[in-house]
Amino acid sequence: MADPLHLKLLMQNVVDWNSWREEYPEIIPDLSKVDLYAYHYKELDLHTINLSGANLHQIVLFEISFHGANFCDADLRGARFFYSNCCQANFQRARFNQVSFSSTDLTEANLNNADLREAFFNEDILLCRASLQRADLRGVDLRETILNGANLSEALLDGAILNECEMLQSVLTRACLHNVAMSRANLCDASLNDAVLCNVDLSYANLCDANLSGSDLRGANLSHANLSGAFLIEADLRDANLSYADLSGACLVGANLRGDPFFPR
Repeated sequence: MADPLHLKLLMQNVVDWNSWREEYPEIIPDLSKVDLYAYHYKELDLHTINLSGANLHQIVLFEISFHGANFCDADLRGARFFYSNCCQANFQRARFNQVSFSSTDLTEANLNNADLREAFFNEDILLCRASLQRADLRGVDLRETILNGANLSEALLDGAILNECEMLQSVLTRACLHNVAMSRANLCDASLNDAVLCNVDLSYANLCDANLSGSDLRGANLSHANLSGAFLIEADLRDANLSYADLSGACLVGANLRGDPFFPR
């Protein structure tokens, strides 16, 4: 349960709270299971805070530092994050229905197993090196999001929008990406081995040196994609569109090219 002193300090004012955090940096505030339904906070120092199990339903958070915060099992339904720092925050098992992130830094955040189907990721979102293993992102609009080094292994991304995303060295091993829009995404050196990429739009995408071994690319649009140096060992490319794709140095050992694929001209 929340520490009564910590809750009292939070309820006083921003200046007193931030002064206390600065004076006692070794203290990790405990606001676990606290009820902050629909509160509005601005410019608070909440780094490393324990908000596990807290009711943060419809809370509005503007320019808050949540670096290293613990949101495990928190209720974040309808919460709104603006210009906030959520680097290395732990969001495991949190509820995300209708949550929105705007200009928020989620670098190295733990979002494993998170259900983000109804989440809104607005402009200037950073998910560099974030862990989204087995996360449910079906239908989510992540266009132009920076996901360099993110781990999305076994994530569900069917129908998601990832156009023009920066995904260098990202991990999408065994992820499900049916009908995903990834046009002009940068997936250089990414791991997509054993991923399901049926009917995905990867036109003009950068997949140089990417590992697509064992992936299911049936019906995928790879026109004008950069696949130079890519590994497509035993990939299923039946009915894929490879027109004008750059396959220089790519490894296609054991790849399935049956079914009338469209080849580079």
